[in-house]
Amino acid sequence: MRQATWVCAESSCFPARTGARTGRRFAGRICRNTSTTHAPDRRSSARSGTADVNTQVSLRVFSLPQCKRKHMDKHIKEDPIVHLGMACDTVILHRRELELHAKTLEKHLQQITVLERKVDTLEKLYGCQLVWKIEGWEDKVHEAKLGRKATLFSPPFLTSRHGYKMALSLCPYGDGKARGKFLSIFVCICKGEYDPLLLWPFRHRVTFTLIDQCQDPDARRNISYNIQPNTIKDNKPFLGRPVGERNASFGAQKFVELPVLDTFDYKRDDQIFIKHITKYNSDDASTIHRHCHAPCSTFGCNCNKDKQSLSQLLIS
Repeated sequence: MRQATWVCAESSCFPARTGARTGRRFAGRICRNTSTTHAPDRRSSARSGTADVNTQVSLRVFSLPQCKRKHMDKHIKEDPIVHLGMACDTVILHRRELELHAKTLEKHLQQITVLERKVDTLEKLYGCQLVWKIEGWEDKVHEAKLGRKATLFSPPFLTSRHGYKMALSLCPYGDGKARGKFLSIFVCICKGEYDPLLLWPFRHRVTFTLIDQCQDPDARRNISYNIQPNTIKDNKPFLGRPVGERNASFGAQKFVELPVLDTFDYKRDDQIFIKHITKYNSDDASTIHRHCHAPCSTFGCNCNKDKQSLSQLLIS
């Protein structure tokens, strides 16, 4: 006959409880093979001759035959309060664990949100400052024709790690006199975190590019439009340091003729791509170096000192 090991539930699984009818401690045993609770053998307890038979039983390890399923109902009916207490303890324990897991999950979600924000910022620091993907182009053009949504806005972006904060706006069906004839695009300078450290008014060349989505990069015919800001007094609302959330927009009212969008692969899979680049003037004192991401004149850049320190470190 197959043998099974029995362990007293009082000593290893749940605290001793007092039975409602007998007034004695319940020294049940749990089968490790079937997870079934069994009452102690009354006959063996009577022959022990000790003062506290149940306590002795609870400290022993038995090797008895596996409990038969037909005895289960009788065993549960003998002391239902103990079983209900065990069930309540288990439910309370699981509830506490679930609350702990919920708090941990919420903390992880907050950390993921912060990391996504950091990754999104880092992606904008290398190469061009923005590649704007506009999906559902035909629907957006139709809404612009009806005047429901004449202007689309890009997410804000930085021209460099500690640079100017900007945002693009696009009129799919044109703006002003160019309405119905040209695609109009504009850029505005937004209020940024590093504005006190930057050079004002804004004087760097801005380039808008409509990207040809041809699969062969060498065969692409991108369309670019360059703007060199004129830092006169009248342009201060456009180029000066923002006082509100953003300055007035400036750009190209006649960026690309609308019929041109249907040629080549400027529009593909009902989407277009607009690229923006701010090119810092090489003769400007605020040129931002790629390795330190800081304007030398404004930040007191230590580019040469950093190179010397690095050389000394490599030599040593």
